[in-house]
Amino acid sequence: MILRRLATSIRKQDWFAVVIETLIVVMGVYLGIQLGNWNEARHLNVQKAAAIDRLQDEVEEVVGFVASFTENFEQRNQERVLALRCLDGGSCDELDSVTFEFALRSVTVAPSVTPTRTVYDELISTGLFAELGDAQMRAAVASYYSQINYMAGQTDYVREFLLRRPEITSFEGVSSVFDEAAPRQRRIVFDTETLVRNPDFLEHVLFGHQSQLALTEWWSGTLESAERMCAEVARVSGRPCEPSFVGKVESP
Repeated sequence: MILRRLATSIRKQDWFAVVIETLIVVMGVYLGIQLGNWNEARHLNVQKAAAIDRLQDEVEEVVGFVASFTENFEQRNQERVLALRCLDGGSCDELDSVTFEFALRSVTVAPSVTPTRTVYDELISTGLFAELGDAQMRAAVASYYSQINYMAGQTDYVREFLLRRPEITSFEGVSSVFDEAAPRQRRIVFDTETLVRNPDFLEHVLFGHQSQLALTEWWSGTLESAERMCAEVARVSGRPCEPSFVGKVESP
């Protein structure tokens, strides 16, 4: 209708009417574009709010998992100190046979662990992550994932060295027996009296213990990075950071 009136005004050379009709057309197009942009921005804001909520849920799970995993390392380290005291000629009374076995077997453990990252990877692949929060929050998230990638490399490095070490059952005083009730139906038996007189076995355990202390230190740093990430995401979302602790995470 407007375009028909505009054509009629041009034929009549009614230039004032032409100007008015042209302005109406331009304003209509402009308002239509603005309305489309507003709807698009509103839709993006809804997407961003939902993405932040999903990211925080995942981040809280990450903090809980890494905290439990780090706690497990620290507990094994404490048990191994007791075992080392025993092997070094001290008292063995503080250790029962099961704890002694776990403490010594853990010297060769360097598990590959990747906390959940499904939401983060999705946000990166869609490009939405760059729209979330502010630079400070995004830097904290990126720092954690950089740390977890570093941990994967360091764990592989430690595992490579540990695999070159002798099997624990190759030492005199250590043997494996079938035990239907044990994990994987295999139990390691340690003859304490024989092992305390074996300096090579003590060196073997001490070497592994140092590796485990290094892994614990790196995982502690990863936990600190995860906690900073959670605090930053919580600042943006307006929700408190409440890690969902998964309980004790056992090493293989």
